[in-house]
Amino acid sequence: MRKYALVLLSAVLLSACDFSMPITNTNNPTAPTTVTPTPVPVVAPVINYFTSDTMAVKVGGTVVVRWDITGTPPVDVTITPTVGSVPQSGAAQFVATATTTYTLTAKNPAGIVTRTLTITVTP
Repeated sequence: MRKYALVLLSAVLLSACDFSMPITNTNNPTAPTTVTPTPVPVVAPVINYFTSDTMAVKVGGTVVVRWDITGTPPVDVTITPTVGSVPQSGAAQFVATATTTYTLTAKNPAGIVTRTLTITVTP
């Protein structure tokens, strides 16, 4: 219990802290200088791949789509229609009922990217 309370207290204290750091110039000790950390830039998402194990399948056949996205988290990733919200990297399997164009969308505060994939379904 003490560890948890200490971690929680530390997190609360850190969130209220100013992380700038005063330093002293050894050549001129009376000239105060402050160093403030540079924020990490947010990198826009990049779709490394959005593929399927097959581009054509008969009605009722199984289709597997795979994707991989990089970028500064959090990256919101969705596949439409029907699949919905997905992780930045993964695969989804479904039964094909009609020719469908799937759209993979990845977005974060730095940008938004999309890619499409059409699965042709034959009788």
